[in-house]
Amino acid sequence: MRNLLLFSVILVCASQSSIAALQIVRQPQHQIVWLGGQASYSVVANGAKKITYQWQKDGEDLPGQTKSTLRIKKTTPNDRGVYTVRVSDG
Repeated sequence: MRNLLLFSVILVCASQSSIAALQIVRQPQHQIVWLGGQASYSVVANGAKKITYQWQKDGEDLPGQTKSTLRIKKTTPNDRGVYTVRVSDG
């Protein structure tokens, strides 16, 4: 049985004028992860202001997951879901 983790990226800009300044350079890549395996997903963004990240699972913030990389050291059935990262400037 495989554990499938799906990802998307959401951009959140501080203002209309900063939309062009915030760019996703590299999105998280789709992976199929075996149960018990490690999952690691990264996003690379550029912007004029300080960039912040918030990873979510099924629309809920993952506490403490505020870096550009999300790591799940040992996947379990509870890790199944849709993961997103909110990238914000400012």
